[in-house]
Amino acid sequence: MIGVLVRAQIHTGGTDSLPIVMVNDQIISQREYPSREQLAARLGLFAASAPKTDQSCRCGCKPGKCC
Repeated sequence: MIGVLVRAQIHTGGTDSLPIVMVNDQIISQREYPSREQLAARLGLFAASAPKTDQSCRCGCKPGKCC
């Protein structure tokens, strides 16, 4: 079933329809990846915020352990 839905969308909208994100056999997003917040809302969940990183390093390493 998933393949049929995706193929139908690509047949209708071409590859401009990609990316296609599906949850529980339903298309929830086309043409862009949903944000964490959008995905959580579609699933009826609360999106946890991304973990904080050391802003002085900007690479996400632990403080004092920058690569």
